[in-house]
Amino acid sequence: MEDHYKNKILGYWIAMIGAILGIGANVTFFFTQYDLMIAAQIAQYPMRTNWKVITYILPVFAGMGVVAGFMYMLGMSGFFANDKKAYKITMIANVIALQFSFWPMIPALDTGMTPYWTVIFLVNIIIYFLLNFLVGKKNWGRITFGLVTGMAMIMSYINGTASLNIFWMRGLLYYRIANPIHWTMMACFGILTVAILIGKPKTWVKWLGITAAVIEMGIGIPMGIMTTIEKGEFSMYLGAPGMSIIILLVLAIPFLWKNFIKPEE
Repeated sequence: MEDHYKNKILGYWIAMIGAILGIGANVTFFFTQYDLMIAAQIAQYPMRTNWKVITYILPVFAGMGVVAGFMYMLGMSGFFANDKKAYKITMIANVIALQFSFWPMIPALDTGMTPYWTVIFLVNIIIYFLLNFLVGKKNWGRITFGLVTGMAMIMSYINGTASLNIFWMRGLLYYRIANPIHWTMMACFGILTVAILIGKPKTWVKWLGITAAVIEMGIGIPMGIMTTIEKGEFSMYLGAPGMSIIILLVLAIPFLWKNFIKPEE
């Protein structure tokens, strides 16, 4: 058996935990928290459109969390059958689960509610390390870089959602344009994360990451500066551009790409 799949038993149990959380926890949290979260936002921010964001987006997040759970099930069956694709499928499920379990914590915390999705997110962070270190046998450079690209993915989504909310409240066209751009960069960073971890990254992977990083910096930094000046505090808009700077340096500088990512391994 190849080195990357010597720990198939561990992979099987990891995938099982991911499947249970992905399907069971997401369904439970959605049906018990959806109406409560909307009511809490309306009560606390009656003049804002925060509740509207939850109305549209939380069902999508819960649904994608369930999709991740079923992908974990596919990975679990793959580990059981000693299929070499099991690690890749489980890795993709993990990235989806992380992406679609972070944002629901924000509106819950914002109104003093219990952020139940934290359970899914934190367990999947642990799965990320176990899956890549022990099952996938990836080097620490790729795993660390995958965390950075994953954070950029999550923060780009948050930027897009905040832009949509501001557009609904103020009708500013700039934020309407920014919304799909941020969300597109989120998808690009997600693809980059998976591509870096599941195999030998190709040239297109580098260019995808460089392009996404430059675009996110180009639109995120001005928005971050504007909101920082307006509110007088650090803007969350600067999170994704900050991660993008690191991504750009690693992908664009050959020495860092070769010695940090080690693409030939």
